[in-house]
Amino acid sequence: MKIIYHFNKCVGCGLCVSTCPNIWQWGPGRKARLRNPNQVHDQWEEGEYPRQGGLIVVTSNCPVGAIKLEES
Repeated sequence: MKIIYHFNKCVGCGLCVSTCPNIWQWGPGRKARLRNPNQVHDQWEEGEYPRQGGLIVVTSNCPVGAIKLEES
């Protein structure tokens, strides 16, 4: 699975940072940033870490739809 993140859509609500702090962190302008964008792409098999770590919750609950998951 691959994370698709639209930084310009982020409103800084903090859902992603509080739910998955090992993937997300605060960046400039209090907008979320991926901790390591190169590490998170294409590394998970279906049913592994993202569902256990709350990434599905973050994706479905982002109030502005800035975060999406895509099959790799």
